[in-house]
Formats: sequence, C-alpha cells, structure tokens
Amino acid sequence: MKARMFVILAILCFCPADLLSDDEFMDRMLRSSVLKSNLTLMSTHITRFHPQGLSGVAILGESHAAIHSWPENGQLFIDIASCSSKESAYSVFKLIVDHFPGAQIATYRELIVVHDCSENH
Repeated sequence: MKARMFVILAILCFCPADLLSDDEFMDRMLRSSVLKSNLTLMSTHITRFHPQGLSGVAILGESHAAIHSWPENGQLFIDIASCSSKESAYSVFKLIVDHFPGAQIATYRELIVVHDCSENH
C-alpha cells in the first residue's frame, strides 16, 4: 500500500515580534487554522523559549502543523504535513499566513512524498 504525504515548508518574514512571542495567540492561530481547514485536531502544544521565541505543534488525525518563531528577526518557520490532500495542507498554510498581515513569504516549498512499504529494497 502506498503512503502519500503532502508537505509544505515555509518561512514568513516581517511578522510582528509581539505576535511571534505570544503563546496564547499562536495556540489560537494553530487551532483555528486547522479547524477551518476541516482537518482533525487532536491536540496542540506550545513551548516558549527564553528570552524569546516559541515552538508549537498541532497534532492532526492527518499528521501535523508545526511552527517555530524568531521574534528578534520577525520570522516564522511553518511545517505542515497532511495525508489528506494537498488542498488541506495549503489551506492550513494560507490561514496561518492570514494571521500575520504584512508578512511576506520568504521561502516556500511543497513536497509530495509517496512510498510503498511493500516494495523490496
């Protein structure tokens, strides 16, 4: 059986430092982005770093959406993976970006990873 995963990796620049440091905002942002994309939210976890920055993950029934922030640089790294569809992964990405008006996408990569574990190597 083939396993297929749709992956988006991106970095946003010019994000407001106060939002990138706000663990409650980032948790709400992840939750709402996932739920509005009709994916299955299992849980979220945010870890704050000192003196600044945070990492967060939304565990999905379809995989994950993860973030890592550098408030001092105004940057947000985004990692989204979905075994549902390319459209669902992109929807989460677009909704995350919408939470940061004025931000610019500095790096964006889409991957489709397919593997058949029944193949002999």
